[in-house]
Amino acid sequence: MGLGRTPVHIISEDEISEKAFDPKDAEKVKEKIIRSIANRRGQAKFRKKLLKIYDGKCAISATNLPPILEAAHIVPYQGENTNNITNGILLRSDFHLLFDLGLIGINNAYKVVVSSSLSNTEYAQHHASNIFLPKEKSQRPSREALDFRPLPYRQ
Repeated sequence: MGLGRTPVHIISEDEISEKAFDPKDAEKVKEKIIRSIANRRGQAKFRKKLLKIYDGKCAISATNLPPILEAAHIVPYQGENTNNITNGILLRSDFHLLFDLGLIGINNAYKVVVSSSLSNTEYAQHHASNIFLPKEKSQRPSREALDFRPLPYRQ
């Protein structure tokens, strides 16, 4: 079973803990999540530049709440050279996740492509909409990078 191209792990009855819950474990998990968010935001300069050129707004939804905006790589991170702003797009965290899962994409005409599997969700309304682009053409997402990334499945 999977979600798009990502497998989903089904939890069996055997995996449910009978052990008493310890709140200290929750704090450790919270710390791990915070570290994960910091790592995901990755290279601070890359994110800072994207926040500036997208005027602090998600390229898809125009959400302007910086704590939930993330620097998404079009071609996955492969070292410092992939931190070029033309290989990035500023996305709200949920759109970033769906983008990474291949359930939302952006074609080289700068239009949003939403997987058919999301047709009964709030995300479907964004299908075929134009993304918000940086004013400077030289700062816009690379069409070559967008072509490199497979688009979501549409029926």
